[in-house]
Amino acid sequence: MIVNLKECKKCDSKCCRYFALEIDEPGDKEDLDDIRWFLCHQGVSIFVEEGKWYLELQNLCKYLLPRGRCAIYEKRPKICAQYGVNSEGEIDCHISGAPFDYEFEFKSLEEFEDYIEKVWGKSRRKKRSRSTKTKRK
Repeated sequence: MIVNLKECKKCDSKCCRYFALEIDEPGDKEDLDDIRWFLCHQGVSIFVEEGKWYLELQNLCKYLLPRGRCAIYEKRPKICAQYGVNSEGEIDCHISGAPFDYEFEFKSLEEFEDYIEKVWGKSRRKKRSRSTKTKRK
């Protein structure tokens, strides 16, 4: 969502309330179990954006002031200064209430297990049925 600088006044500092780290796309049962473990923790979610998987941790920046401003604004890390600015230098930020446009988002273990069953369960059932047929011969 492209916004102009006037919109920044509506900011609720969403970017200062979490951080996300890219993780490998799950490729096997062990990877799926790792993600299940992540989701057993409070303040953790997983999302997929532009084909990349991320682990999101809800955690306030220790320099976030009560009114949503930065206590170290002039010396803030580069990632903070670049957050919400696209490659054309335009503000491209998620202001208050603006939804994120994720391909997938898992906020609970149950949501992820539903995904596993829908996406992975079918392929695992097919593999089992093939191996069963082979054993019968």
